[in-house]
Amino acid sequence: MKTSLVMATYNGSEFITEQLKTLKDQTRALDEVLIFDDKSTDSTVQIVERYIDENNLQNWKIIINSTNKGYAKNFFDGMLMATGDIVFLCDQDDTWNITKVEKMCEIFENNLKINVLGGSYKANISKNLSLFPKVLYNIHNIFRKRDGKTEKVALRANEGYNMPGWTLCYRNKFLKDRQQYISDYSSHDGLLWRLGIASDSLYKLRMDTGEFRRYNGSTSSFSKNQKDNEKNKNIQVYNAEKLIKATEIINDYILQNNLTKSKVGKIYKIRVKYLNDRMLYLRNKNLLQYLSIFIRYNRYGSVSRWYEDFRYVISK
Repeated sequence: MKTSLVMATYNGSEFITEQLKTLKDQTRALDEVLIFDDKSTDSTVQIVERYIDENNLQNWKIIINSTNKGYAKNFFDGMLMATGDIVFLCDQDDTWNITKVEKMCEIFENNLKINVLGGSYKANISKNLSLFPKVLYNIHNIFRKRDGKTEKVALRANEGYNMPGWTLCYRNKFLKDRQQYISDYSSHDGLLWRLGIASDSLYKLRMDTGEFRRYNGSTSSFSKNQKDNEKNKNIQVYNAEKLIKATEIINDYILQNNLTKSKVGKIYKIRVKYLNDRMLYLRNKNLLQYLSIFIRYNRYGSVSRWYEDFRYVISK
């Protein structure tokens, strides 16, 4: 079973060397490492090139984009270039447990029902992180499960993601057979999560696969298109519209695969309605509409989303 790793980088010079070392030191070596840099303006590319050269990593390659794509398209393009049977996703500023590749490959080899696999993590919490996420990540660190078991991930009404993109790996054929669902509306990990859930083949390894670095300003890239959208349109509404489109794409997948009567199909039907109704209070910044929709759909929104929406609605 051949393995590939796809990493997206953008101005990651501060932390990337530490991450590269944890990839190199894996107990099961990666067969292909593809690093896609989104036109960094710092020394990220030079650091990666030097690391590859100094460690004679002949199966590692860095590709520098000719234009700034943004993190999602950077990942998607890289994922479609990967040649391994199992593809691992990787961010530039986290660190991996050195047994991650070995353990997750064993699970794929022993369970053909699994198409997408994620894992637990420990949050590496920066002192400069704002209070609300700092509290949430500390709670996560206390209650996360680390018993080494593998469990199927069931769809919750709020579609709450509890595995960051860098913990995910997947069967390459699974995505390439469904690449028509790739769009500008969904992140790479969000699409994998949704397709995995809809196909009943998303699983979680209850073992720390690494440390998730949490700090203000962490990102894999910030595209020019996203900057322009922030200037021309309120980012809260813009992101809400993207989420509607991403959810509708999975609804199309559900329809095309005759899954409308399944639990996933029923939940997604209501989710589309909830997300469209949510736009009412976001566009109008109306607190009464917010409260009305919260009463009707409270289990369909995550705690953090309801919190951010409330802050937005009451802001001037």
